[in-house]
Amino acid sequence: MRRDLKEIKEQIASTDKTDRASVPTLGERFRFLSTVYRAHEEGEERFLFPAIDAKVPGASQVYVAAHRRIDGLRDTISGVFSGGEVVKLEALLSELDFVADAHLDQEENELFPLCDSHIAPPDQGVIFEKMAANVPQEFAHDVLGWMIKLQSQDDREGFLMFQMKFSPRPVFQGVRSVAKEVLSKAEWTDLTKRIPELMS
Repeated sequence: MRRDLKEIKEQIASTDKTDRASVPTLGERFRFLSTVYRAHEEGEERFLFPAIDAKVPGASQVYVAAHRRIDGLRDTISGVFSGGEVVKLEALLSELDFVADAHLDQEENELFPLCDSHIAPPDQGVIFEKMAANVPQEFAHDVLGWMIKLQSQDDREGFLMFQMKFSPRPVFQGVRSVAKEVLSKAEWTDLTKRIPELMS
């Protein structure tokens, strides 16, 4: 999500302020990203945050507040995309990038270690599986492919290892198929060397 938002922001920043031709395409890309982010938020709030709050009461409040701030910015930006106002988009996307970065950093540095401390790995697997299922089914394949394409090779390895360890085999096989479909031959070959089980 970070990488895609930054790329959209950079493309808007490099757009001629009087040229609106590329704005609709970037708007569609932003709306897809918004769908992904909204599903991510809803999944956390429905499944992860209650599990954390059961162990550490009130721990999720700061993250829910950040979600609402991000929601407001995202909705505003979607409206501005419809009007094609490049100058406003550049400022708003920079603000969203800053706020989302800070939020995701806080999740990675505080929430996920808290999760590791209080929720057993198999239970985490169940939670993350439910979060993944929260993505609208008509977008599920595209979202998974989008995510895998944007990951670094090390992140792909970690993601696939996690799926292999904690997801039911049919779920893992589905993830494996999407990864093979969206990655280049060289990227897939490298992953199979890192994770030989991908060949089975």
